[in-house]
Amino acid sequence: MAGWPGTVGFGARWALYRALAPSDLPAVLLMMLASVGVMVGVCRGVARLFWRPPSLTAGGDQGGGEPVSEGALKAGLIVAASVVCIGAGLFPQFLASTAARLAGLYAFLGP
Repeated sequence: MAGWPGTVGFGARWALYRALAPSDLPAVLLMMLASVGVMVGVCRGVARLFWRPPSLTAGGDQGGGEPVSEGALKAGLIVAASVVCIGAGLFPQFLASTAARLAGLYAFLGP
């Protein structure tokens, strides 16, 4: 979500903001404003996935629409994926050995 607190990329962006702020504060503020724009877009997209007008989910006036059960399945999959991602972020020790092995496979990218 664009590097805001509690999201992926926050640590790197925070270090960048702190390093750049003493020399170019307007640039830091512009980067933060750009991140807010991305965050608003992501939130609008997620909201669109979860909440739709009732006429579309129940097959109302618009000629058919999507069955309610399929919408519930999509919402369930999104919630499950979100829980897995948040769990991996809160408890990374379960994936650390796998991540270390994968990083070792990319040793050819080093200096």
